[in-house]
Amino acid sequence: DAIRIKSQFEYSLFDKVNVYNQIRGKDDWIYSLGFIEKYLGIRKESTQNQAKIKSNLILIRDYLKKKEIPLLYIIAPSKASLFPNNYPDKYQGVEKQKGDYEFLVETLEELNIDYLDNHKYFNSIKNTAPYLLFARTGIHWSSYGASLVLDTLLPILQKKIPFDIGKADIKEYKKTMKYKNGEMGTETAMNLLFEISKDSTVFPYYKVTKGEKKPKVITIGDSFYWSVRGLYVLTKMYSEDSKYFYYMKKSCPNSKESSVSIDKVNVTKEISSADAVVFITTIGNIYQASYELEEKLPLLSAVKKGKIDAKFNELKRNKKNRKYFQKKADAKGISLDSIIYLDAKWIIENR
Repeated sequence: DAIRIKSQFEYSLFDKVNVYNQIRGKDDWIYSLGFIEKYLGIRKESTQNQAKIKSNLILIRDYLKKKEIPLLYIIAPSKASLFPNNYPDKYQGVEKQKGDYEFLVETLEELNIDYLDNHKYFNSIKNTAPYLLFARTGIHWSSYGASLVLDTLLPILQKKIPFDIGKADIKEYKKTMKYKNGEMGTETAMNLLFEISKDSTVFPYYKVTKGEKKPKVITIGDSFYWSVRGLYVLTKMYSEDSKYFYYMKKSCPNSKESSVSIDKVNVTKEISSADAVVFITTIGNIYQASYELEEKLPLLSAVKKGKIDAKFNELKRNKKNRKYFQKKADAKGISLDSIIYLDAKWIIENR
């Protein structure tokens, strides 16, 4: 109780949120500080890190393409990217710069990787959506928001998978004041004496129709997937050997089995036997867009990858090469960094 009294006192009098990286905005909206600064472009990946992210996605794309395994990337919005009007005063009026979100969209477009841009989608409906997309004291999208993601994910997977995977239709949305599925995560961690005023929310209930076969889907990403999984639909529609590689640190099965360390999983075997691979990341986590999957697959040895990265940096630093590479990039319709990386890879592999 002493901890709760202290947390309440500091929150009520000094706007202090006793949860790491969380700050209080207007009208009791709680934001992740990192998500605000990432979205505004105050903090963003360096050119070198962007090139590394891009090269890793190229490796993964090409590996899956050779295996004829469909790839889909889901971009999750953050509350900070959708609702800037309730930012703390310090960030009110700060002009948004081009940041990690724009970089990832451009990269996925350039690499022809199919993706769902839920930041763009949610932003287009945030003023007309009948229910909450994000709870004011949570980090992740609401159960309603997760249902919108699910409703777009399944039809796209069906187009990519050559057999009938079944379907999920919403029977009803039940209104409730009781938040579930991680909707109020930050407030729970704040450990206050009094509940922060909140709005009503809904939980969707589905009718699942079986298809010809349950697909094996490997999902890789951050905690935003938990809310989608928490709708209890994919556990019925995906095969039992489907898995969620949480931050590529833990393997969470689509069954009642316990999660295990990713180091105990044959990642290559699991990926190679999948009917589809789905990545999901929120705007604040784009720095780890590939989740280092490339390190677990037989793509490049660490030594060779290091040599390619070194050659890339060498070629890029040489200003005499810029016109030559820019001409090649324009001809192929890809970015300057991508063409330099491809040349560096060719040099190391063919020298």
